[in-house]
Amino acid sequence: FNGQESTSDHSFSGNLSASRITEAWKLELSLYGRDYRSRYTYALTETADTTIHSTTQSWSASAREVGSLGPHWSAGLQGAVSGSTSSNTDVKASVMPAIEYDVFPYAQSTRRQLRLNYAVGLETARYRDTTIYYKTAETYFKHQVDVALGLRQPWGSASLSVTGTQFWNDARNPNVDFYGSLSVRLF
Repeated sequence: FNGQESTSDHSFSGNLSASRITEAWKLELSLYGRDYRSRYTYALTETADTTIHSTTQSWSASAREVGSLGPHWSAGLQGAVSGSTSSNTDVKASVMPAIEYDVFPYAQSTRRQLRLNYAVGLETARYRDTTIYYKTAETYFKHQVDVALGLRQPWGSASLSVTGTQFWNDARNPNVDFYGSLSVRLF
């Protein structure tokens, strides 16, 4: 929370993730939600004020389940569903078969992973309002490459990932996302 006489902001967010990794299977689940509200008051004239209220909300859920094809290779399915008022997305969903290679054997994956994942499939979106391309919904093919490093050690944990996504109907505009986190155990 923060605020002053002419403005105030309130933001609530949460993230939950879980994973279960064995030598035969890997299951990863993730949930996220955020609600951000703001109020701005400014002078319209010398005697009258006006107030603008703004709300943005976003949410997502994703899952990945892969089965081992050996100590380093696996194949499976991943899916996601999300929505965002700031992205004009009422609901967006994707399902994609995937293949994965981990530099470290899966027997060590609870402590360390360096994996390359490739997925290809369908994504469908329903928009809150008509887009600049005059669409209210669309379905398209996409493919995605994900490189991720994950470490869980006695000192703490660290992760770093780079994900590249490209839609087959618009190959000129690929999307690249970077994510990193570090958690150090002090005592």
